[in-house]
Amino acid sequence: WEDSTYNTPTRRHPSMACTSETSKVSTLIPNTFHKICPGRNNFQFGQPTCGDGSDFSFFFSRPLKQLVNDRKVLIEFQGGGACWDANTCDMQKEYLSVAESYDGFVGMSCSEVEYGAATQGGYPLSMLCAKQIGETDFREYNYIVVPYCTQDVHIGDSFDVSYEDGSTIHHAGAHNMMSVLRWVFRNFPNPSHIFLTGCSAGGTAVPVAYSVLDRHYNTLLRGGRNVQINAIMDSSVYLTPSYFLQNYFPNWKPESLVKKKLHFNFDKYQYQENYPDVLWEHVLKRGSNRDNWGFVTHSSDPVSLMYYQYMSGKGGEDGDRRLVGDERSLENDNSESQWWTEINNSMQYVKARHKNVDFYVIDSEGHCSFGLYYPLQEEVFQTWASPIVKEGSFVGNRSVSTACFFFSLALGGFIVLLISRMRTKAGGEKELLSDDDEVGSTQAKRLSSGYILSTFRPLLSRFEKCPFTAAYVVASSIYFLAMVTSQGFAHPLDNPTFGPSAAGLSAFGINNSALVVYRMQHFRMLTSNLVYSGFTTFVAGMVTLYRTAVESYMMDNGHTFWHFPFVALSVAGCANLVYACLGNGASCSGLALILGLHAFSTAMQRHRGNSSSTFAAPIGFSALLFLV
Repeated sequence: WEDSTYNTPTRRHPSMACTSETSKVSTLIPNTFHKICPGRNNFQFGQPTCGDGSDFSFFFSRPLKQLVNDRKVLIEFQGGGACWDANTCDMQKEYLSVAESYDGFVGMSCSEVEYGAATQGGYPLSMLCAKQIGETDFREYNYIVVPYCTQDVHIGDSFDVSYEDGSTIHHAGAHNMMSVLRWVFRNFPNPSHIFLTGCSAGGTAVPVAYSVLDRHYNTLLRGGRNVQINAIMDSSVYLTPSYFLQNYFPNWKPESLVKKKLHFNFDKYQYQENYPDVLWEHVLKRGSNRDNWGFVTHSSDPVSLMYYQYMSGKGGEDGDRRLVGDERSLENDNSESQWWTEINNSMQYVKARHKNVDFYVIDSEGHCSFGLYYPLQEEVFQTWASPIVKEGSFVGNRSVSTACFFFSLALGGFIVLLISRMRTKAGGEKELLSDDDEVGSTQAKRLSSGYILSTFRPLLSRFEKCPFTAAYVVASSIYFLAMVTSQGFAHPLDNPTFGPSAAGLSAFGINNSALVVYRMQHFRMLTSNLVYSGFTTFVAGMVTLYRTAVESYMMDNGHTFWHFPFVALSVAGCANLVYACLGNGASCSGLALILGLHAFSTAMQRHRGNSSSTFAAPIGFSALLFLV
C-alpha cells in the first residue's frame, strides 16, 4: 500500500479488506471500493482460482449515496498478457496472481483512486466510475473491476496444466469470470443498462461476457428485451494465427465456456484463423442490434504485434522479455504491416455486416491501460464513444415488472371473458329448458361442454355478479406476489406495511408525481392501481373490496355489465391525475381506488334516498382503509 505509485497517505492495510461474496450490495458503503472474495463451490465453473493456485478476488464500488441504484452496472475486465507454454508462462509468472496494488483501492472512492494513483501495474490509470462520456454519467454505475491472473484471456477451464519446465499453471479464467457474473446476477436482478469494457486480454473477454449476460437477462421468461448492454474493447488481443490455434489453444480448454454458455460451434472453427471474427459475429447475431459496440486500437501497437509474432511461432527465446509492457519490436519482415492489414480487414468486415459496431484508431504507437486511459486523451474519442455508451430507453427495461403487469392484465381479462361467457350460456340454457325440457337439456349440455367453463364453473359462479372485481383481485394478487418475490422486503422502519423498499415500489410503477410530470412516465397512472405498498395494505384492500362488493350492488340495481369498469377507470384516472399534478413524493393507488369506489357507492345510496334501489355504504371499511 505504501507504494511509490500512490501519492495519497496510508489509510488502510489491504490484508483486512476481504468481503464475502454473500454480502448484499445494499449493505456495502457507497462510493467506496470493496474487495469481494468469491468462494469455491460445485457450480459449473465454480472454482475461481489464479494461475499459481492463489485465491481470486474482484473489486466493487457503489455510486455516490444520492446516486445509489441497482439498475446500472459497469464491468471492466483487466488485461495482462497470455501464456501457453513453458517459455511464455515463465515470462508472465508475475501475472499469475491478483496484483497487490489492487488492494490499494479498498476503502477509497473512485475520485480518490483517480487522482491519488499515478499508475496501475506500470500503466497510467483512469477510473471510469469518476467520468462522464457524452450523456452517460458513469458515476451513476455500480462499478466492478475484474483482475486478470490466469493468462488465458479470461476463458480457460484447464487446471493443473504441466509445461516442459515442470511448472503447473491453472488456466481457470472461465471460473473467475463466471464467479463475477453470478455475483452480478444475484445482486442486480433487474438492471436496465450494463456497460462492458476491457483492455488487451480483458477486451478479448468482452464478447463472451456480453453473451452470458444477454442470455441471462434478455429472455422471454424475463419479459423479453430488458437490458441494454453496450461495450468497448480496447486494444483487444484479437488476431489468433493458425499456428497458435492448432498447437497451444487447447491448453486453455476454452471450448468448455464457449460451447456451454455461448452455444458456439467451436469444433468447426477452432483451427481457422478467422475464429475471432466468427465468434464475435456469433455473439452479435445472438444479441440485439440495439446494443452498441466499439473496438479501439492504435495504428501501431508493439504489444499486440509481439503477441501476433509469438502466436505465429516467430517469437524466439528471450527469458528477459515479458509479453506485457515491452515495446521492443521483434525482428520479422513485414510483421507490423501484416498485423495492421489483418486487424483492419477484420474490423472492416465485422463493421460492414453489423451496423451497431464501430472502429476507432488512435493514430500513434501504443497499447491500452486501465479505464480507457489512452482513448480518453483524444478529444475526438468522446464524440465517437458517446453514441456507443448512450443509454437507450425501451419498454422492456422495466424487466420483471413489465412482464408481470401485462401478464396480470391478460389473466384478469381472461377471467372477465370466462364469467361473461358463463353468464351468456347460463341464460341460453334457461331459455332452452323453459321451451322444451328434453331438447333443452341436450342443448344445455352441449352449450356447457367447454372444458374450461365446466371445470371452473363452481368457482366462477361465485363471481357472476362481480367479474371485474374478481379480475382485479387476481391481477393485483399476482402483481403483488411478483413484486415482493423480486424486490424482497424492506426493513420495517423503512416500510411499516411490510413490503419492498421505495426503489422496489418505484420499479413496479408506483405513482410518483415528479416522474409522471417531469420525466413523462405516464404509465405510472395505470400501473399504480395494481400496486400495494406492503402486506398490510394488500390484505386490507382485498378484504374490504370483497366484503363491500360495489360491483355486485350495481348489478343488483339494474346497471349494465360495463358500468362498473367505467366507474372504476374514471375514479382511478381522476385520482391519479390529481395526485400527479398536486401530490408530492410517491404513492400507491390500490387503496385509493377502493376508497374511491366506496365513496361512489355511499354517494349512490344517499342519492337514491328511500327508493327501492340500495347500494352499500361502507363507512366503517372506508375509515379502516383511510387509517391503514
